[in-house]
Amino acid sequence: MDPMGPQPEPDRLITHRRIKVFCPGISLGDYRITSKTTAAYNCVAWALGITTHWWEPTPSGQYYWPSERDGDYSLESYVQMFENQGFSACESDALEDGFERIALYAAENGEFAHVALQSLSGEWSSKLGELEDIEHASLSSLEGDVYGSVREFMRRALSEPRLLFSITECSNCGALLLRLLEEDEAAG
Repeated sequence: MDPMGPQPEPDRLITHRRIKVFCPGISLGDYRITSKTTAAYNCVAWALGITTHWWEPTPSGQYYWPSERDGDYSLESYVQMFENQGFSACESDALEDGFERIALYAAENGEFAHVALQSLSGEWSSKLGELEDIEHASLSSLEGDVYGSVREFMRRALSEPRLLFSITECSNCGALLLRLLEEDEAAG
């Protein structure tokens, strides 16, 4: 019998080392992996319920960015984009019935770095760059050199459609979005 108790699987340790690059303060038991590694979407898309597009304001147009104006990497630009998606600023990370909540991280220079989504249970969910999605209890466990610190909380009513952009901008999402908009109008 091993005197140190059960040891994590080697693959889990390799994954944990990769995750610690983004989140140096996170411990092996602080999170649960909820997806496979993918570069199809990022934390911004994940917070909006999208797993088909990477959302980032690149000048080349390499990624999707829905803002009316050209975006930049400032926290303000991301706040404006989330406002356009139905979110508004709020005071804290407190769980609130009828609302979904996000926490925006920024570096010391004010540049946006990450967004986490609060689940209905109060846990937080994050897409870590091109790595996996994780669930984590603490927002502070992601803070550090890569993601900076939480600077802004935003919320939106759960009754609103999860995604507010033109059907023509997402051919994979068109039918679902149309159905959500029709349901919203019928409930109206």
